[in-house]
Amino acid sequence: MDLWVVGAGGLLGSAVVRRRPPGTRVHRAAPVPWHTAGLVDAALADAFAEFRRQREPGRPWGVVWAAGTGVVSSDPGELLAQESTLLRLAGLVAQEPDPDGTFLFASSAAVFGAQPRLYDESDAARPVSPYAVAKLRQEDALRDVFVAPDGPRLAVARLSTLFGPGQNLAKRQGLVSSMCLEAVRGGVITLHVPLDTTRDYLYADDAGALVHTLLDVARTEPAGAPVTRVLASHRTTTVGEVARLVQSVVHRRTHIVQASTPTTVHQRHQAVQSSDPRLAALPRTPLPVGVHRVHQDVLRRWMTGAAAAR
Repeated sequence: MDLWVVGAGGLLGSAVVRRRPPGTRVHRAAPVPWHTAGLVDAALADAFAEFRRQREPGRPWGVVWAAGTGVVSSDPGELLAQESTLLRLAGLVAQEPDPDGTFLFASSAAVFGAQPRLYDESDAARPVSPYAVAKLRQEDALRDVFVAPDGPRLAVARLSTLFGPGQNLAKRQGLVSSMCLEAVRGGVITLHVPLDTTRDYLYADDAGALVHTLLDVARTEPAGAPVTRVLASHRTTTVGEVARLVQSVVHRRTHIVQASTPTTVHQRHQAVQSSDPRLAALPRTPLPVGVHRVHQDVLRRWMTGAAAAR
């Protein structure tokens, strides 16, 4: 497969590149000026045109959208701007008269809502946060784009909570990375959810491997029939358990301050899994192993001064 990963420098995108199967060729695009709004769309259009020129005729190909800076607490206006960019690129991809292509969109398992139950692909989405509402809206918009029976396919990956080495520490998005950083430097981490909040924590490299499997799954389905799958670790862990695990790994107590937000009540508990055996069968990294790797990465970056910038 010939593959272009949009957002290849991020936590998920870099994992997709690392975990590419043998024979998969990853297109190395020029850096996208994400922070210059007026240039992003043109840069992506140019990058896709270059990807088209470099693709080998007759080979399956894919575009993975792993970009975006949104989190559960993101501003709705910021999410709308990213959505516009996403849909413009998707429109270009959908115009390709080639059923061997697949556009994979990295969505979020947050679209299921927050009732204390187990969700899989058969469950209806009931988003409760602006971020989850935006993700579901983007999914629906993409399904309206990829409808041609002789065009590229659409795959939607509803990912659980990602963590792993290399996360941008300046964004303070990753609970595991943030806890490891504060443990290393003796700081304080502020939590906006209770300690008994449950999440499914998926190691980034496992997510990368699952993305490639989902690309294969999508190719078994007819064009014009979008494929939606949950990508998760299939284990739930409370925030308190993560804190204790970090402490046991770094051999240092983390100082935690509890803060509330208007959405806290809606984000307490969630468990997700895939009902697709092709995805469920892939091995997952044990949480303690993943936390240890994150700590080693954070410690190395802190000692070299890299954590201050990222």
